[in-house]
Amino acid sequence: MYRRLAWISRNLDSVGVTHNFIYPQMLERMVQGTVPESLLTLGNIVESVKRLGRGRLRNYTSLTPMNRLTDAVPPESDLARVFNRNVDLALASPAGLREKAPELRLWLTRWRDNHEALKPVLKQSFLLFELEPLSANVASLAAAGLEALDCLESGRKPPESWSRDSAALINRVNRPEAELLIVVIPGVRNLVLAAGQIR
Repeated sequence: MYRRLAWISRNLDSVGVTHNFIYPQMLERMVQGTVPESLLTLGNIVESVKRLGRGRLRNYTSLTPMNRLTDAVPPESDLARVFNRNVDLALASPAGLREKAPELRLWLTRWRDNHEALKPVLKQSFLLFELEPLSANVASLAAAGLEALDCLESGRKPPESWSRDSAALINRVNRPEAELLIVVIPGVRNLVLAAGQIR
């Protein structure tokens, strides 16, 4: 289905539909200039709350401006879908882990380190300031994912306390912040669970 949707999206681009340009344009307005890579890194792995849930988190009226990150990000994150699928492939077999671990490590490291790069950007705009807890949660989640990946690659079972703390972290960050959800949580959760099951 997603391959077909990507093909349709490219065809819409070719006839002048601007659906793929709105996201970067909205980010440019939010930062009033060139979009920092750190903001894109965060935006690419979050999705807006679904099923009319935003109305339960904030009082919206016809006068409410739609100019925040939750208004800008695409309805689904392609990157998160690929990451979560690659985690499943990595956990399916030792060969899958050897093949996919370098790419997973690259993404998790980028997400862990992104918060420090993004913090100065968040202070520049009132539209971005609300993203600080979300960004911090992504960094903590990615750090747990990297620790789980270390255990899986080395075959070393983590302490029970680590498994408990990581599960608690995942439960804590699996809630809306600024009406956005971190959608790489399923992949990181699977890494943590697999690490805890090492014998």
